[in-house]
Amino acid sequence: QALGTWGSSSSGATHQDNTHFAGNGTLTVGVATPVVTVTVGTYTYNGSAQGPNTFTTSPAGDSGTATWSYAGTGTTNYGPSATRPTNAGSYTATATVAADSNYSSASSSATAFSIGKATPSATLAVSNTPTTYNGSTHAATVGITASSTPGTAQNVLTGGSDSQTAVGTYSVIADFVPNDTTNYNTLTAQAAGSFSIDKASQTIDFSLASSVAKSAGSLALAGTASSGLSVSYVSSVPAIASVSGNTLTLHQGGTLTLTASQAGDDHYTAATSVVRNLVITGFAAMNDAVSRPANSSGIKIPVATLLANDGEMDSEARVVPGTGLTISGVTAGSGNSVRVSGAYVFFTPSDPAASAPTTFTYTVSDGTSAATATVTVSTIDATPFTLDLLRVVSAPVFANGSTSVTVEFAGVPNQTYQIEYSATMAENSWSSPQAVNSGDTGPFIATFTKDGDQTAAWSTLFFRATR
Repeated sequence: QALGTWGSSSSGATHQDNTHFAGNGTLTVGVATPVVTVTVGTYTYNGSAQGPNTFTTSPAGDSGTATWSYAGTGTTNYGPSATRPTNAGSYTATATVAADSNYSSASSSATAFSIGKATPSATLAVSNTPTTYNGSTHAATVGITASSTPGTAQNVLTGGSDSQTAVGTYSVIADFVPNDTTNYNTLTAQAAGSFSIDKASQTIDFSLASSVAKSAGSLALAGTASSGLSVSYVSSVPAIASVSGNTLTLHQGGTLTLTASQAGDDHYTAATSVVRNLVITGFAAMNDAVSRPANSSGIKIPVATLLANDGEMDSEARVVPGTGLTISGVTAGSGNSVRVSGAYVFFTPSDPAASAPTTFTYTVSDGTSAATATVTVSTIDATPFTLDLLRVVSAPVFANGSTSVTVEFAGVPNQTYQIEYSATMAENSWSSPQAVNSGDTGPFIATFTKDGDQTAAWSTLFFRATR
């Protein structure tokens, strides 16, 4: 039906049924009042105006022009305004439809809608790693390397706490709080990398006198580490002086090095070791080095050769050769046996074919003090050389149960010769090698001794040598 008056006033009309009229009369149809309903969507802040801008009417067909009114609700302060809002918040939208030929003007209810906060993106990173242990607390500093909106890093946790003290590497999280909290959510517990507390370095302060008298008995060692950790010590020659805790016990004269060390711990790296030289004045036995020919079954070393550099050591590490010195004992090392008999020390390798150096020790006494020295025996290959017999210094002489002969040779200076002798040159008749040093000039004198009366047998004597 259309709005208006149907029929004429001169004709009557009577009701015939629910859909028809019969007869003549006037029918008037009035304007309808529509129900206006706002269409609400989902809105998230994007920097532009947004919100409902469509509606429906019931009954449908209203062609009236709509106007809009938007207003904030609750804590959102906005409008009323015909412009849709931009910021996140809670709002109402009211649509008013103007009247047209069939419908009267009508308004919707104040329909609630909201613009949600946007979720930003942000990349966080620790900016102060690593740091060094110092016994105090340390905390990560977090910066923002990239973000979709300006903001700050807050609520930083280093390894789950506000700060850490111990050496280690800790995971770091922080909140990204946007400057515009009205329109953006805070990002909580964002990974920011790791924060490291490194071990601290340390140094050792260790002073030591250059010399000390053996008669002092012991020496207190007083090195300190900057970390406050205890310092340990090692003696290079425990036979001369040995370390126990912070005490150096003096055993005999000699030279050695003391090494002070600090190995570090959970908080400190190892310190650079400090090495100090020490001279212990007093009676000293100095180490010796001799050689034996390859595959030889043994050598005979004159006691006098070993004792030549033993005596009193002064503060400049100079040895004044002693007098009346004796070897009171010898001790074999690994891979050899050794014995002292009369004027010689007899060294026998366990394996004549072995080429690795071996050692033994001897103890020397001056009647008052004793000291111990180490003898290193090296193996050398026999090489051609010239050794001339110059003269017999003293013919064979039998005395005190043994026979001795003294001979002068000419060889290469500063060599150690292993000299054997035989009266017949038969292979099994040669003596054990005797180590003899040629000295600085080349000519040298050597004395050979054998138990029993050899004067007759040694009327002719042959010599052979290796070096």
